[in-house]
Amino acid sequence: GGGGDGGGVSLVGKGSVELRPAALAADIDHWNNMLYKGLNNGVYRCGFATTQAAYERAVRDVGESLDAVEAQLATSRFLCGDRVTEADVRLFPTIVRYDTVYATLFKCSTRRVADLPNLSAWMKDFYLLPGVADTVHVTGYRQSYFGQLFPLNPGGIVPAGPTEGDLGLG
Repeated sequence: GGGGDGGGVSLVGKGSVELRPAALAADIDHWNNMLYKGLNNGVYRCGFATTQAAYERAVRDVGESLDAVEAQLATSRFLCGDRVTEADVRLFPTIVRYDTVYATLFKCSTRRVADLPNLSAWMKDFYLLPGVADTVHVTGYRQSYFGQLFPLNPGGIVPAGPTEGDLGLG
């Protein structure tokens, strides 16, 4: 399944979803490339930047990526239209961790998902897909990132929130 071979990718429960339909491959590739550079890897480039210039480039890329996603989600339920694709699957882990970890610990502070209504609604919709909620552990994200990344948080203090409830996920 997936990988462009035309097979369905089984989800938890009955049925399957084609995450990379041939008709959407170009759109999926566009989003995957933009999301990786600007957002998935962008948050880490912010968090581990060693110069102000590198940080400013990275935080600009993150902000531009969030703005592009927000604009797209104003016109469609998912990134490539009315169905979940590989691009949405790649986006979700970063978005579900964004306000909890990346906005603060990684200094991705120019935007919050909570302030982007289309992206926030998308995150909540995606979370409700079969099997997705079982993969989300917001408290675990906070404990892991804040507790184990000593160079970024030498005191190891783990913030109290936001929680899944604060994010509208539970």
